[in-house]
Amino acid sequence: PVTVTVNSLPIVTATATPSTICSGETSVLSGTGAASYGWEPGALTGSPTVSPMTTTTYTLTGTDGNGCTASSTASV
Repeated sequence: PVTVTVNSLPIVTATATPSTICSGETSVLSGTGAASYGWEPGALTGSPTVSPMTTTTYTLTGTDGNGCTASSTASV
């Protein structure tokens, strides 16, 4: 017999604070639910500060300790 372990996906949540800004202002992106994160567009990492010129949707991909990944989005 062979035992196969199936790990559940992380529950990743992306947020932008604030989510509505005026031109020239900034917003901080943050994520929860995983061990490491990467943001697109822009190959951003950690909790980056962004200042988009138009409404932009950022996708957060989180990876847990088992190597499982999940994604979430936040718009600014």
